[in-house]
Amino acid sequence: MKVGILTFHWATNYGAVLQCYALQQTLTRLGMDVEVINYKPRRYDDSLYRFFKQHKYKNLTEYSTLRKKERAIGVFRRKNLNLTRRVHTCAEIGKLAKRYDLIVSGSDQVMNPSFLMWGESSKRRSPSYFLGFPYEGRRVAYAVSFGCVEYPQEARELAIHYMGAFDAIGVREDTGVAIVESMGRSDAVVVPDPTILLPSEYYDSLATEGGRRGGRGVYSGDYAYCFFLRNEEERRAQLGAVMSDKGLPFEELMWNNDDGDYSMQGWLCKIRNAKCVLTDSFHCMVMCLKLHKPFVVITEVEGNEGMNDRFYSLLSRLGLSERVVYKNDMSPALNSLPSIAISWTSVDATLISYATKGINFLKEQMCELADFD
Repeated sequence: MKVGILTFHWATNYGAVLQCYALQQTLTRLGMDVEVINYKPRRYDDSLYRFFKQHKYKNLTEYSTLRKKERAIGVFRRKNLNLTRRVHTCAEIGKLAKRYDLIVSGSDQVMNPSFLMWGESSKRRSPSYFLGFPYEGRRVAYAVSFGCVEYPQEARELAIHYMGAFDAIGVREDTGVAIVESMGRSDAVVVPDPTILLPSEYYDSLATEGGRRGGRGVYSGDYAYCFFLRNEEERRAQLGAVMSDKGLPFEELMWNNDDGDYSMQGWLCKIRNAKCVLTDSFHCMVMCLKLHKPFVVITEVEGNEGMNDRFYSLLSRLGLSERVVYKNDMSPALNSLPSIAISWTSVDATLISYATKGINFLKEQMCELADFD
């Protein structure tokens, strides 16, 4: 059986690429012939025109960092993802679609309203991840996220048109069920992010490869790895002040890619070898769970609001919700949380059970096709 995956594999983001890799590997382990549909609209390509139009020259350090990260992640994509030829539009995906028995949309925030409304251009609707192209095979949404807790009315009216064509819908967050219901479907189920489906040995192997690459050869010592996608400078200032406190279970902070290693393997190695991890990244948190690394999630918004739901949806299952901390409360939290032991035996058992739910969801979709045994 041939399966196509449509997701944000092209984003310059470790989690986006890793979840695609994990879903590909999981489907391959289930006996599928898997391809990642290499869809990326032209508007997301880097170019001299966009460099000036989007005023990227105003922050050359940030631009340079992003370019280095993209080059490193690009190596991982080419080596580890089974990519089709590049396509740029929803219409072009339709020309590839006939080769697949099943197409999986997701995981990640593929159904966010901004991409639906303006993903390919400011004037063109982009229902690619809603599988809004001619296709006669089975349509499945897996662990999709909407990037919001309430879908805007104009986007919802458009999404309703496509949502009804899915044969099965799995969402990543609890709030996703309500959003799907607002679009006229009552059969959405919560399933785990693909990174949870894959055994930890895969990530440990990649981290070991990162250690051999060496970076600067510094993935050791009593450090806390600080990986932040947003407001990094503010977090550096806050955590620098916290470091002056006594009794912290680490001696220094290692930040994002300050070691000069932008590779996926190096990122995983920095997580695995840290004393603990401080982050605002969902997939960084998942890697902490898979690699048995104490962590604290530091959020921009207080409580289970907005995008924080993705953390609480998973950590509440594990009894670890207290490890999500609002930014203004981080100082007292860091004096206690990193030292509180996590029952990794319990975490592993719960993650395996949760992963089984996701794998069974995928198996059910395959069993609906006559040629799957």
